[in-house]
Amino acid sequence: MFYSGSAYAQLASQMAAQPPFANTASISTSPATPLTLANGFSTVPSTQTITNTAAINPDYKLAYAQTWVAAIQNTFPQGLLVELEYIGTKGTNLGVLEQPNRAAPGSSVLTAQQNLLIPNATGFNYQTYGANSIFNAGQVRVTRRFSRGMSAVALYTFSKSIDDASSFTGVGGSAVEYINNWNADRGLSSFDQRHKLSLTYLLSSPVGVNGMLRNGGWKTASLAGWTLSGTFTAASGTPLTALVAGNLSNTGGIGALGSSRAEATGEPITGGNNPYFNLAAFTTPPPGQFGNAGVDTIPGPFQMSLNASLNRAFRFGDSRRQLQLRISANNVFNHVMITSFGTTVNSATYGLPTAASATRTVTVMLRFNF
Repeated sequence: MFYSGSAYAQLASQMAAQPPFANTASISTSPATPLTLANGFSTVPSTQTITNTAAINPDYKLAYAQTWVAAIQNTFPQGLLVELEYIGTKGTNLGVLEQPNRAAPGSSVLTAQQNLLIPNATGFNYQTYGANSIFNAGQVRVTRRFSRGMSAVALYTFSKSIDDASSFTGVGGSAVEYINNWNADRGLSSFDQRHKLSLTYLLSSPVGVNGMLRNGGWKTASLAGWTLSGTFTAASGTPLTALVAGNLSNTGGIGALGSSRAEATGEPITGGNNPYFNLAAFTTPPPGQFGNAGVDTIPGPFQMSLNASLNRAFRFGDSRRQLQLRISANNVFNHVMITSFGTTVNSATYGLPTAASATRTVTVMLRFNF
């Protein structure tokens, strides 16, 4: 059993900062009514009896995960090691965030507050438990041991993760729409990544005693001792959810504290004139209703990166003095990729790129050891 202590500490701090453990008030002063020590802590009556914004299930149970692994490996000529691995993880009693104080969908904007389950309170977050997840992955790892100036590790992963709460604790996650039907929030995990290929490599200069140009001279001195290392990653994007902003369902609860899901039109998600997904696949739900679009149904953008580092150490005679040169580059080919795009149908950024990977950065380091 394990859990995120920082997440529960965050929840505890929220509970400690509200009644009955703490009370806050805003007091205005003026020349006619100056603020003094005598009235500095006066209580300002609230129009709401309950001002809390967070609650927790008193019988809250900690989440736990079970993981099972099966692997087989074999050694081949040329220093190759091939491994086949299966990984499965089952999450149980995952944290769930609800907003139970809401009116029935379809309530008018004017009457939503009066029709709340607790009329004299605002919409608040309720932390409970009971969600679950399942993750399955198959991996192929090929390792080339260092030989003839080269070593590398290539790892390909094919995986799928499904859940009804992508956060282990639920703290900081999005609230479920249908409190009595968590299955409506079940779908791909927000971190699901179907394909991922990663490569780590190390290349050393073939020039030197055990390589070419072994007779010395300026060519050997200038070309020997260099090493090139880095990483290459190519992966499927993580899925996104079609959303609508605002309290279109008029519940006075979930819509007031965050975005809810959009309405699926039945059109295919892929295709259309947009380069990322079909914009016609989603629309705003009918007035007073929640949208029926699934969770994490929009494929995220493909990601690829290449980082490299060039190193060389220059030694001065037989002394301990040494000059080290290191040139590092992130995004070597300066190929900027879109990492996120708008999925809120009633937003001006719907279907437009909203974030991109960083441009190429080059760092040069010189260090003298003595």
